Amino acid sequence: MKKLNTAIAHTIFGKLGIYAIQIITLMLYARMFSPENFGAVASIVVFIAFFQLLTDIGIGPVIINEKNTKNEELGGIYFITIILGSLTSIFFYLLTGPILDYYHYDFSPIVLYISIPTIFFSCISIVPYTLLIKELKFLTVSYIDAVSHIITLIFIASLFGMEVDPLFLLMSKTSIYSISRFFLLKYYEQNTKLGNYSITRNFSFVKRNYRMAAYQFGFGLINYFARNLDNLLVGKYLGAAKLGLYDQAYQLMRYPLQLISFSLSSAIQPVLSEYKDNKIILEREHVYLVGKLVIIGVLISLVIHFNADTIVYILLGSKWSGVSELIRVLNYSLPIQMVIATSGGFFQALGRFDLLFRAGLIGSIIFVTNIVFAIYLFENLLAVTYAVTISFIVNSISIYFIMYKYGFGISSIKFRLSLLVSLFKCVPLFFPFLIFDVLKVYFELNILTMVINLFLPFFICIPYIYFLVLKRRAT
Repeated sequence: MKKLNTAIAHTIFGKLGIYAIQIITLMLYARMFSPENFGAVASIVVFIAFFQLLTDIGIGPVIINEKNTKNEELGGIYFITIILGSLTSIFFYLLTGPILDYYHYDFSPIVLYISIPTIFFSCISIVPYTLLIKELKFLTVSYIDAVSHIITLIFIASLFGMEVDPLFLLMSKTSIYSISRFFLLKYYEQNTKLGNYSITRNFSFVKRNYRMAAYQFGFGLINYFARNLDNLLVGKYLGAAKLGLYDQAYQLMRYPLQLISFSLSSAIQPVLSEYKDNKIILEREHVYLVGKLVIIGVLISLVIHFNADTIVYILLGSKWSGVSELIRVLNYSLPIQMVIATSGGFFQALGRFDLLFRAGLIGSIIFVTNIVFAIYLFENLLAVTYAVTISFIVNSISIYFIMYKYGFGISSIKFRLSLLVSLFKCVPLFFPFLIFDVLKVYFELNILTMVINLFLPFFICIPYIYFLVLKRRAT
């Protein structure tokens, strides 16, 4: 499908630029701030993300699915986001004391106050961001994100070393990014077909689509608790330093997902939603994409597994060595995560927000159960990473059972067999990595040999990957 392939190419190309910028900023921030600083900020960001979720109301994907939205209706939605953003920002301000008490932190509440603009500006960015995605302007969105990251880095770097509290400086990162991103989104929004709306009190769109929005919001809510409970409990019971290590391991593992799977997911709904009544086409595209993702995921997983120490040393520095073991365990589920990260886009393309909610609810139960047991029974980070990895694998089974039985209305056996075939095709990828892993003991360990072991097996696999993934479809 040419339109989907073009959208995917644009999103991945755009994400590559953001990916490079995020890697550079990560390398700088990891050397500027300590694991304790990162852990403290990560524990607070959990609450910020929750308030951002409350302001989301699930309306973005619904706007994309709706084909006849009027300017007056968008003005009403934008008015709602302003009100919600304001109210939730005030609510977060009132809860800063209890949040600090929960973690037993003794730093000033001002550190939390600086993050309040994140909540407000993220909320009022929903409409302009959605309009750009609706019109497939993925490169524009990627450009906006990249520039926002650069502005944030310049701000933090200019104040670093000027006796500014490191926590205050690191916490301000999200606010500077959100503010920059909002103004850029509003500027480029004017180039969209519906971008000339004005603030109104026309709430007919919300009244007409409240059920779909409610399911989308419900999915986001339960997904939030499933994906952030680990940070809440690690920060509470294992401390900020441990949370800093765990959060960095998780973020490193997520970079390939952001580049590939999340790019695909953002392209799937706006392109394939026009085929929501043709389940045969949707299922065919789903099998095709998932088969390619499994192969790419296995390759990236091999790179991380055999080079975790090198990756952590280059990106984060020697003081983050504790991340290596954690990322190896999280990495076991990477191919599965790359696959299930696109499932939401297909549920949305089918118009089955109710199934997305149900799949998220079951996934949340799986995650919460495993993480709680890991924290309370073992009380160490390695147990938490194993619990997260197992949760992703088990969750994938329920997701695709629901998608095929109730979404596509067919058995998932053929799909699962196609996954096994894709995994079998990955077997030759192991050999270059195994050979170089054996040979490296005969060479002196230095930065050159580390880089060779990191990249050479990967490039050896490229022709095979091209044959399996990048070649054109026969049909």
